[in-house]
Amino acid sequence: MTGVATAGVPVRRRAAAATFVGHAATVTLTVLQAFFLLPLSLSVLGAPVLGAWLAASEVLVWIQLLDLGIPHLLAQRVAAAAGEQDFDRAAGWSATGMALLAGVALLLALVGMLGAPLVVSWIGVPDAHRAEFGRAFALAVVASALILVFNGLQGVARGVQRPALMQSAQVGGVAVGLVTSIVLLWNGWGILALAVGLLTRAAVSVAGALIFLSSLPGRWRWVGRPARHYLRETRQFGGAMALGSSAHVLAQNTEVLIVAIIFGPVPAAVYGLTRRAIDGVRNLLDGFVLAIPPGLAHLIGARDRERASSLAVEALWLHLAAACVSAAIVVAVNSAFVSLLFEPSSFGGTWLTCAFAVQLILSSRTLLLNSLLRATGDIALSGRLMFLESVGRVFAVPAGLLTAGLAGAPWAGAAVSAGVSLLSQRRLFAALPGDHQSPHERWSGAVPVVFLLAAAAGTLFWTPRTWGELALTALGVSVCGAGVLWPALPAAFRPAWNRAIVR
Repeated sequence: MTGVATAGVPVRRRAAAATFVGHAATVTLTVLQAFFLLPLSLSVLGAPVLGAWLAASEVLVWIQLLDLGIPHLLAQRVAAAAGEQDFDRAAGWSATGMALLAGVALLLALVGMLGAPLVVSWIGVPDAHRAEFGRAFALAVVASALILVFNGLQGVARGVQRPALMQSAQVGGVAVGLVTSIVLLWNGWGILALAVGLLTRAAVSVAGALIFLSSLPGRWRWVGRPARHYLRETRQFGGAMALGSSAHVLAQNTEVLIVAIIFGPVPAAVYGLTRRAIDGVRNLLDGFVLAIPPGLAHLIGARDRERASSLAVEALWLHLAAACVSAAIVVAVNSAFVSLLFEPSSFGGTWLTCAFAVQLILSSRTLLLNSLLRATGDIALSGRLMFLESVGRVFAVPAGLLTAGLAGAPWAGAAVSAGVSLLSQRRLFAALPGDHQSPHERWSGAVPVVFLLAAAAGTLFWTPRTWGELALTALGVSVCGAGVLWPALPAAFRPAWNRAIVR
C-alpha cells in the first residue's frame, strides 16, 4: 500500500499537532455554545423544557462515550502496524474494530429509542411538550450513535498519522451544528432545533469521515473486511478494555451527583459551578491523550523505535507544564470568574479551587500515562489500571465529602489518581527501552509545580473583581508561566542558543 503516512518524526509531530489543534478548536466551540446557545435556548424554550433537555443530554453523552475503548484500541493497533509498514494488517484491524463499534452503536441506539418514553417521563418533561420532546430525543439518539462511530474512525486516522481531515470534519460539524440550532431556534422549531443541530453535527462529521476513507489506499477495505483472527485477539483483552473505559465514563460523570445525594442540590450547584473552569481546562488537556499515544505506537513499530522512551518523557513534561500553568490561571481568576458569570454565592472558595486544580493535574496525568501504556501494546493492563482508578475515585469521593466537606471530594480523588499514576509510570517505563530521564529533566519537572504553588499563594494578596482585571490577571499568569518554564524545557525542545544558556 502507498498513500499512508509511513514513518519519520515530522509526520508524527504534524499528526500530533493536527490532533491537538483540532481538539482545542472543538473545545473552544463548545465553550462558545455555552455562552450563545444556552441563553438563547433558555429564553425561547423556558427553564422547564431546557432543564429537561440538559438532563436528557446526560443519556446522550453516555451513548457517545460508551465506546468500550475501541477507538483507542484502533489508534494503537493501526499505528503499530503502520509503523512496521504492514498496511494490510492496519486495514484488517480497522475493519474489525469498526464492525465491533458499529454493533455497539446500533445496540445503544436501539436501547435509546426504546427507552425514550421512559426518559421523557423520568426527567419530568411538561405534558404539553412531551410528544415533541420525544421526537427530538429520538433524533438526538441517532446523532449520538453516529458520533460514536465517527470517534472510531478518528482512532483509525490517528493510527495512520493522518488526523487533519478528521479533526477538520469534527470542528466543522460542531460549528455547523451550533449555527443550525441557533437559526432554527430563531425560526420557531422549539426543542427540535437542538436535536436537528446535533444531527447536523453528526452528518457533517460522518461526511468528512467518508472523504477520509476514500483517500486511503484500498478505500473501503478499512471498514469492509473484518477478520476473525483480529476479533479473537480482541477477546483476550476486550473485557479489561471495555470495563476500564466504562468505569472511566462513570467516574467522570458522577461527582456532582454524589454531592447532590449527600449534601443536596445547592451545594452540588456550588461544587459544579466552581469546577466549571477546571472542566474546560481538562477538556483541553485531553488533547495530549488524543495526540501523543498514536505517535508513540507508530514509533515503537518504526525503525527509530529507540526514541520511544524520550518521546514519552517529553510528552509527560509538556503535559505537566501545560496542566500546571492552566491550573495556576484558574486558581488566580476563578473567584472572579464564578462570581461575575453566575453570582458570588456560587463560588466554593479558593481552597476548593486548589483541590480541583490538584485533582485535574493528577487525574489528567494518570489518563495520559494510561494511554501511553496502551500505546506500548499492553492494552489489558491499561484497562485494569483505568478500572482501578475509576472505581477508587467513585468510593473515595463520598468518603472525602463526609470527612472534609466539599473540598474533601477532589482531594480524595487526587490521592487515588496519584497512587495509580505512580504505578502506571513504573509499568510504562519498564516497557520502554533506554534512559528515561536526565538529571536536568528531573529538576525541570519540579518547576511547573513550584509555579502553581506560587500562583496559589498569590491569591492571598490579589483577587480580580472585574472582567478587565480577570483578563489582565490571566494574561499576567500566562506570561510569567512562559518565562519561568522556558529555561526548564527538556533538551529536545531547547534550541542551541538556549541549551548554551542553561548549561
